Amino acid sequence: MFGPILFLLYTAGITDLIQEHQLLPHLYADDTQVMVSVVQIRLHGLCQQITAFVEDVAKWMNANHLQLNVTKTEFLWCSSRQRLHQLSVSPVLIGGNSIHPASVVRDLGVWLDRGLSMSTHVTKVVAGCFVVLRQLNSIRRSVSRQSPMDWYGDADDNDDDDERWG
Repeated sequence: MFGPILFLLYTAGITDLIQEHQLLPHLYADDTQVMVSVVQIRLHGLCQQITAFVEDVAKWMNANHLQLNVTKTEFLWCSSRQRLHQLSVSPVLIGGNSIHPASVVRDLGVWLDRGLSMSTHVTKVVAGCFVVLRQLNSIRRSVSRQSPMDWYGDADDNDDDDERWG
């Protein structure tokens, strides 16, 4: 619908809105994350702050003829392994919907978990690698051993390249 520069100009107000609520913005293309660091004592106040922020975002989006997709809205409490049990499991009210904290979220292709251990990310990457290995195994009898060299050329055959392209 918009070119990149026009889109940035159109959505520039969202960064100001995030900062007005003392939150930290992280924007990438049409994806927006909001981050904040808080001590355990302020956790309840933070839930109220997030709810007020999202209400303001919904108003801003409505004024700019945009719509907040609550089904794609998620949040993650992060903490050290020793303090995970202290995190709130209470939902945050967003657009009249209760959004419960996720145990894992995907952010720009990286899976983040509550303890920031990266175990979910590693598990998913390894699983993806095994899928590719199984696919390669299923075609290995159909491909000769020399075929990959044909695809990339012989690395020791640089002299011929000079004559061919020279």
